[in-house]
Amino acid sequence: MFENKGPNKFVAFMKKQGIYIVVAVCVLAVGTIGYLAVTTKETPEEGEQSVQKQQVPTLQEQMSSPSPSPVPSPSTSASAEPSPSPSASQPQESKAANSGGAQSRVYLQMPLDGEITRAFSGEELVYNPTLNLWATHNGIDISAAQDTDVKAAMAGTVESAKADSILGGVVVIQHSANQKTIYAGLEEFSVKEGDKVNAGQSIGKAGTPPFEQKDGAHLHFEYQKNGKNTDPVQAMGK
Repeated sequence: MFENKGPNKFVAFMKKQGIYIVVAVCVLAVGTIGYLAVTTKETPEEGEQSVQKQQVPTLQEQMSSPSPSPVPSPSTSASAEPSPSPSASQPQESKAANSGGAQSRVYLQMPLDGEITRAFSGEELVYNPTLNLWATHNGIDISAAQDTDVKAAMAGTVESAKADSILGGVVVIQHSANQKTIYAGLEEFSVKEGDKVNAGQSIGKAGTPPFEQKDGAHLHFEYQKNGKNTDPVQAMGK
């Protein structure tokens, strides 16, 4: 005959392992309840709102944050407004430059008071009645009575002072910036080579230049700039 041992075995198994099964079932139940509580508490819509709440401040920071090259602040623009524009400051600078140039430039003085009877001709040929020829006139002739004081037209150093059979008494004065003045037809001269002279200082007496004898007593006056004869009248600022 068969013995019915099934229930006895199940009861024996439950006595030995039942406590563990109960604990496992309880843990599983608690975990399931917790999971359902969390998932039901945060709906998809609320999740989207939380994501949006995190994104919005970042976007606002980008919109409100200054760009790398911001528009000048009121203090910057205010300080920039008083500064003069180039067009406004240019006349002042030009005026200062012109005034500075006028102050630094030294004009020639007339070496004596008299009328200019023959002008500087440049490259134009003019007739010389004494020599009976056509030639350039490299200076100006200033009428003067015999023995009239001839004065230095500019401060400088006497380069030479000598008598010449054609030019008469000649004094050459070296000035700054490669300038020279030449006084020809002197009856006599009172300076020598190496002397320092001031503008307006007497250097000799007017006479009659031998090469322009038919023109009477006068001073033949020349001005050279960088070794080239130039109109003395222009160097006088006239």
